[in-house]
Amino acid sequence: MAGIFERFLSRFIQRFPDPAFELAYLTEQRSRQAKFTRAMCLIVGVAIVVFVLSSFVFLGGDALKTVGFAQLYFIPLLFGYAWAVGRPSYVTSGWVDVVFFMLIQPGMYVTNVQMVESGANGWDLTAQFCYSLLLAMAAGCLAFSAAVAAYLILVLASVAYYWAVMRFHGVPGSVVGYSLNSYGTFIALLFYVNWAIDDKARRLFKLTRDLDAEKAKSDRLLESALPAPIAERLRHDEQVSDAHGQVAIVFADIVGFTRISKALGSKGTVDMLNAYFGRADHGCDLFGMEKVKTIGDCYMAVSGALTKPPRPEKAAVDFAVFLVREAHRVGEALGLDLKVRVGINTGEMIGGVISTKRLSYDYWGDTINVAARLQGLAEPDGITVSEAIWNATRDSYPYQPPRTAHLKNLGDSDVYDIALEAEAIA
Repeated sequence: MAGIFERFLSRFIQRFPDPAFELAYLTEQRSRQAKFTRAMCLIVGVAIVVFVLSSFVFLGGDALKTVGFAQLYFIPLLFGYAWAVGRPSYVTSGWVDVVFFMLIQPGMYVTNVQMVESGANGWDLTAQFCYSLLLAMAAGCLAFSAAVAAYLILVLASVAYYWAVMRFHGVPGSVVGYSLNSYGTFIALLFYVNWAIDDKARRLFKLTRDLDAEKAKSDRLLESALPAPIAERLRHDEQVSDAHGQVAIVFADIVGFTRISKALGSKGTVDMLNAYFGRADHGCDLFGMEKVKTIGDCYMAVSGALTKPPRPEKAAVDFAVFLVREAHRVGEALGLDLKVRVGINTGEMIGGVISTKRLSYDYWGDTINVAARLQGLAEPDGITVSEAIWNATRDSYPYQPPRTAHLKNLGDSDVYDIALEAEAIA
């Protein structure tokens, strides 16, 4: 029997299994309801004043004596309730509402008895008290937001209170029973409304939190594929196309990758690339670079477009030296002779997002093509740069004398190789 009663109560007195989730719900729901409860206090206060003033019309000179003084009891209670509703502790305690609705009962009792004794409306005590209690319970139905258990206790207490008052005044048992039948029907309906409000609010809260979680997940996926500023622009349905000036671009690929991949097999190749590209990603964070993409064994990164290091060209060279050194370290860990070639150029580029599948922020322009060709001219463990990069970084790195190379669509041009010491890449 106890188990059936417990299941019955759990059907109506709902709680989220996670205490933190339940607290978040209570905080949001009751905080939102607080302003309406305070507004209710104001409305009831005005209604009391109107009731007292209108009593002079119906009760004449005896109005103040009959109902006026009794109404003064409610004013401090309303102010106190409004104050309590505004306190931080209100959101986690439904008992504040219970205390208020219990405290107003003496005032309601005196007022109802006086109204019946005045004979102004012709009602007897059973009808007058039933009407007043239902008004209070209707207000409580809305005020007890996310406090179904507390409201249920108040409802049951009101039934016992109504019965006790009627019996105290000597109302016959049959009349009390009939009145309670009517009162119970309406009070059950009010409890259902209170429960339904809470049930729907809980469902909406969970749905909102689930949607927020899914949105956060999709945002993380979007930001893992795109730089955060670009992802934010796409969320606002903005077309992403940018012109960038003086961007340094780095191309690096693994020497002898085909031979190495055949020796390692599919899993070994993926493990090696994961290790090397993971170190390259870390280098982007260290030097203020932006990873653009990987193409096979080639790693492409830029500086000075979406990231703004103080000297984009030097950041690119710092990153290139880091890549050469880290390739050696990954190779040593895997028992491989791992080397890379790096090409660096700087100039104007266009950046943007195209298509709607597998989104990426990509770059276009001759600057990129030159960097890719410079990478092809580099020696193993070598970094070959354009004249513009050399001019920007020759105060920071030693360079070998320039050599002339033929660059497609550009003709013969001077290119520069960084004179890396063995210690720098060890």
